[in-house]
Amino acid sequence: MKLKKISLLTIACLSTGIAISAPNISASDPYFNDNGNSVKQKDIIVKPIDLELNVPAWVAMNYRTGDIVSQNNMDVRRAPASLTKIMTSYIVASEIKAGNLTWDTMIPISHAAAATGGSKMYVKAGAKVSVRDLVKGMDVVSGNDATVALAEYIAGSPKAFTDLMNQTAKAIGMNNSLFANPDGLPGGEQYTTAHDMALLARSYIYNFPEAYEIYGEKGLVWNATKQKSVSVEDRKQCLPKFDRADGSVINSYTASNLDDTTKNKCSKLFPIQDKFVLQNNRNRLLFTFDGADGMKTGHTGDAGYSLVSSAEQDNERYIAVILGAPSSTTRELESTKLLRYALTKFENVLLYKANSPITISADNILNAKSGQNLTVASNQNLYKTVPKNYAPYLKQGVALDLNIKAPIKKGQVVGNLVITVGDNKEKIASTPVTAQNDIAKKGWW
Repeated sequence: MKLKKISLLTIACLSTGIAISAPNISASDPYFNDNGNSVKQKDIIVKPIDLELNVPAWVAMNYRTGDIVSQNNMDVRRAPASLTKIMTSYIVASEIKAGNLTWDTMIPISHAAAATGGSKMYVKAGAKVSVRDLVKGMDVVSGNDATVALAEYIAGSPKAFTDLMNQTAKAIGMNNSLFANPDGLPGGEQYTTAHDMALLARSYIYNFPEAYEIYGEKGLVWNATKQKSVSVEDRKQCLPKFDRADGSVINSYTASNLDDTTKNKCSKLFPIQDKFVLQNNRNRLLFTFDGADGMKTGHTGDAGYSLVSSAEQDNERYIAVILGAPSSTTRELESTKLLRYALTKFENVLLYKANSPITISADNILNAKSGQNLTVASNQNLYKTVPKNYAPYLKQGVALDLNIKAPIKKGQVVGNLVITVGDNKEKIASTPVTAQNDIAKKGWW
């Protein structure tokens, strides 16, 4: 993670009011609102203009800090559609991490699961399919049949699994979400928000990095006869031109440019008697946006076209959520704008390094003996996502609690380290600080 560190010395200098020249912002840059005029006062902070997107709700969140850099109606409830499957996948990954499942556990496919409508990976009733393949079917091609099969195996029924989904949502902090089923198909009361989906995505990426990698797979080749997938490596070798092929069916591979050895291998992987279904990941950002590696599309008539996406560039990751776009094309275009805006206009800054001492005079502390200094510190690093031109304007100060008075004991919480920006002292972050030394009470004489 590339972070800009603001040293204590630099911040101390800024606190003294030393003038820092303003950054040179190009008037041709559409994201900055300076109308071509140079910035002459150091307390004028040129902020990126927030986006206007052709969707009713969105949010962009920095993965490391959780800070939101752009949003509109992020807490307005909307139908989740297949974004619901992110929660289902989250619970599957949790079960694997807890040791209750393995990626190779074979799941029996019920008639109810196989008959589930909507998007499918085409599992058969009576078959047994590995957890890994079912998760691919759910995450990559949004298979409702795979989703229900996993829910049935873990909780006994879709209804019981839904209860688990809602419990998990509360634990994550998704306070504006309610799930009615594991797959997001219409039916029952169900809703989510752009903000809640960003929280879910962030928790998923952090807790289950191995499972998250599946979201980056660009497609699924499913052997519908043998009920197993073809590996990504074999797919690339035998089907080098695996372009948009949703729902395509092949009976044997066709790759005339392969050498004889590879052809023989591929003919065994794709025997002529077997039926294969090729489907691409519906998240088109995987094909068009540099660094995109997830996450999930969704669409119903009520929900519109939605997408939870994530991309990493130069060791910086953002999560973008688009809800209710009018078309799949708009969903892709607006998600691209949102990710590009976040990745190019903001940066993470280390505002304070853990345990760095800050010394202030104790003369203004009630009942304190004169001539003493109080040293304070926090045991946590303090990061913040800020516009890229903020760094020269950052200042720090210690705000003591209003009721603080001597005597003060080492280790006592005495106030907050406050980070502000500009001469108008706009607060952007704070963290509690504790005393690193005792402060004696003055005598009565």
